[in-house]
Amino acid sequence: MIMSDVMSVFDISTCGVVNLGIVIWFCNFLFVVIFIGVVYSCHSGRVSTFMGIFWQLVFSGVSGSKVSVMGGGGLALSSLFMMLLFCNVSGLVPFVASSSSHLVFSLSFGSSFWLGLVLSSLVMGKLYTSMSKLVFAGLPVLGGMVLCWLEKLSIFFRWFTLSLRLVANMTVGQILSSSVSGILLNCYFGMASFTVLVGGINSWCWVITCWAGSWIYSGLLILFVVKGV
Repeated sequence: MIMSDVMSVFDISTCGVVNLGIVIWFCNFLFVVIFIGVVYSCHSGRVSTFMGIFWQLVFSGVSGSKVSVMGGGGLALSSLFMMLLFCNVSGLVPFVASSSSHLVFSLSFGSSFWLGLVLSSLVMGKLYTSMSKLVFAGLPVLGGMVLCWLEKLSIFFRWFTLSLRLVANMTVGQILSSSVSGILLNCYFGMASFTVLVGGINSWCWVITCWAGSWIYSGLLILFVVKGV
């Protein structure tokens, strides 16, 4: 079971209903559009206080950064957070692996947002301002050249590390959830009420894992923006 969860990262056919075809990409685009309206309602105070505090966690991360200067950055990141949360929770459907735990899905998201942040950094600031962040002041010429290339490699591979973290978080969460529920059910097999209780606890643990994975992904994007990519 554990090896099946790990290898499903590379196997597209294990997605079941939620596959990586045109349908899921179109549905994800629709959810982004719908979630923008929902997040805007949360931000404008049209929802309960609990939901306002919940989504303020995402908005607080972009305050004072380039995202808030560009306008709509908090809205975009909050919409991304909600869409990732939906994709993660879709793994609760029986015989369906969440699309966000697949490498192709995550790499596509990571490369798109990484490229968008790099281009926005070049557009919002001058070229020499962006290039000056690659080295520190006071370094010798040789050290500056070496550090510049190291920073370029680090920036180039950030999209890959960002995508791998999302896949790793969701895969590890799915493995732990399956392992814990399997151990408990084997220990108390035959108790119907306890089986239902374990299923409910397992579902809530998976929802918390999905929320944490979405939050980490959005938080890393915010961190890249604050650093200027």
